[in-house]
Amino acid sequence: MSEVTIIGRGATFFDPTNQGTEYKLNDSTIERILPEAFAATLADAKAREKVYAAFNHESNNILGRVRSGTLDVWTDGRGLNYKI
Repeated sequence: MSEVTIIGRGATFFDPTNQGTEYKLNDSTIERILPEAFAATLADAKAREKVYAAFNHESNNILGRVRSGTLDVWTDGRGLNYKI
């Protein structure tokens, strides 16, 4: 079986100059992800090791885990990134 690497952005931070960085959840709610949204989890070693990536957000379809070294997560100026 060949090895597959998946790299992407799991969340994009809100940018007031870019309307595409906020998400309308319903008629009265707009979601904006701030740059500090993931800072505490990524800085806390115990919390960070619990982070995992799942196919379709289903916990029985795990693609990778930080703890096992099969997932890396980090932030940059645009959002939360991952490599599985």
